[in-house]
Amino acid sequence: VFLPSDDPQDRCSCALNSMDPSQFSRSLQTLRDAFEQETRQPGGVTKETKFNYAFILSHSPDREDIDLAVQLCQQLLAAEPQNRLYLFCAAHAHYRLHHMERARQYCLAALEIEPQDRQALTLLEKIDKSMQHDAVTGATVLAVGAGVLAAGALLFRHLRS
Repeated sequence: VFLPSDDPQDRCSCALNSMDPSQFSRSLQTLRDAFEQETRQPGGVTKETKFNYAFILSHSPDREDIDLAVQLCQQLLAAEPQNRLYLFCAAHAHYRLHHMERARQYCLAALEIEPQDRQALTLLEKIDKSMQHDAVTGATVLAVGAGVLAAGALLFRHLRS
C-alpha cells in the first residue's frame, strides 16, 4: 500500500493525511492482515511490511496502535540504526504519544542523515512548540499554585489572629 517512491516519506504522509477515517481504517486493516500473514511465513515479516505497518500505526487514533508502532520502529532500528525513514517514524510515534524528548532525539537523528528533510524539520518545529507550550503551562501552574498557597497562608494567619 505504501511502497517507496522518489520520496516515500512524503508520499506516505500525504496519502495518510488525505484519507477519510473509513479509508484509513481499510488501509490499516490491509496492512495488519499483510503483517499477520507474513508472521506465519517461514521468512517472517519483511522490513518493508513492518515499516509500512508501523508508519500507518503511528497515525492511528488508538494509543495501543501507536505503542505497537514504537515497538516495530525499535525492531527496525535495531537492524538499521541509520535509516532516516525508521527514525522519522519513531519520532512521529513518540510525538503522538507525547514523549517529546524521545521524539526530538529521533527527529534530530533523522536530520543528521538528511538535514533538509522537510517532514523531519516540520515535526521538530512541532515538537519544540509543544515542549515550549508545556514549559509555559507548567510555569503557569506553579505560579498559580504558589499564589493559592500564599493566599491560604494569609487567610490562615488572619483567622488565627
